[in-house]
Amino acid sequence: MTAFLDNYFFYCLGVMAVPAAALGIAGRRLWQYGLFASGIFILLIYGAPGGGLIYFIVFLLWSYVAAAVYSKLGARRNAALFSVFLTLALLPLAVAKSALGLMTFRFAGISYMTFRTVQFIVGVKEGKTESVRPHEFAYFVLFFPALSSGPIDRLRRFTDDMRARRTREEYLELLRDGIWKFAVGALYSFAIAPAINAYALEPLDAMKGAIPVAAYAYVYTIHLFFNFAGYSALAVGTSCVFGIKTPDNFNMPFLSRDMKEFWTRWHVSLSSFFRDYIYGKFVAACLKRRAFGNSRAASYLGAMLTMLVMGVWHGYGARFIVYGVYHGAFMCANEWLDIKTKWFKRLKKHTFGSILCTFFTFHIVAFGMLIFSGKLF
Repeated sequence: MTAFLDNYFFYCLGVMAVPAAALGIAGRRLWQYGLFASGIFILLIYGAPGGGLIYFIVFLLWSYVAAAVYSKLGARRNAALFSVFLTLALLPLAVAKSALGLMTFRFAGISYMTFRTVQFIVGVKEGKTESVRPHEFAYFVLFFPALSSGPIDRLRRFTDDMRARRTREEYLELLRDGIWKFAVGALYSFAIAPAINAYALEPLDAMKGAIPVAAYAYVYTIHLFFNFAGYSALAVGTSCVFGIKTPDNFNMPFLSRDMKEFWTRWHVSLSSFFRDYIYGKFVAACLKRRAFGNSRAASYLGAMLTMLVMGVWHGYGARFIVYGVYHGAFMCANEWLDIKTKWFKRLKKHTFGSILCTFFTFHIVAFGMLIFSGKLF
């Protein structure tokens, strides 16, 4: 069974959602039932032959022990120990992305679950997480609507929702919002995206020549949006039924006026996670150590590093590396224009200039997606 794809999944979801809605309308906390439902779906998704249930359990225990032991050591200011436990938390993901992953730790959602585990360890280091409670760790890491493909929630926001006791009216408002987002996600995923694929993407893929390849770039970009945004909306809508306001993952990305804005609108949860945990940490460390004579150099290098990691996160193939470097270069260029020129900022604020910037940004994005698709190499 695959989340948000199989009819059997939706049947099970309907069965499990009814008690959740009844508890929410009654003003009860939902986390205990939500954790139970997550356990059921984990067994259904990963318990099938080849689903990787054993490796999933090993990963979960490994991650919990790493986070719990680190929290007990009281090592918030010990950089060396933090590095050790962060490496331990990332190790299963590194194995899964390597050739060894063909035999171990190759199950859906390991990246997203690893990112959630990392939040516990970083939270302990920064003093934002005092202890790793088993039930909070389990529910945050295993929350089934966002289990395999996100969105990536934040620990503090999630636990606040988890502990909240909403009134009947508050839950009904959340439920209505969830049903609407679920309906939009279903429209995107099961109507628009398949139609684009069948009537435009597949025919273009079979054609040869520069013009079909150029057209493929734009169609692929739009198809990818409806496919992924649809899945994300389904996950967010389902989360609302279980009392969790998982953050939206897409916010009209094709209206972006530059690449920095695009990455605040596209796959928002992942890009913001990488911004906070890679770019932000890297730049802060460089400035603290005065690693560069020019303070902007750390920002440029941090942007390039962040986007390169994002590319490699998708895979080790050349297209993903080039995709990361491509976006990193445009992020650096974007920042340079914002800082060094006045006309670029004025252009983005002007009505016609804003339209022009949006037009060019979409073309930059589409070519990047063409690289990502593997159509070029």
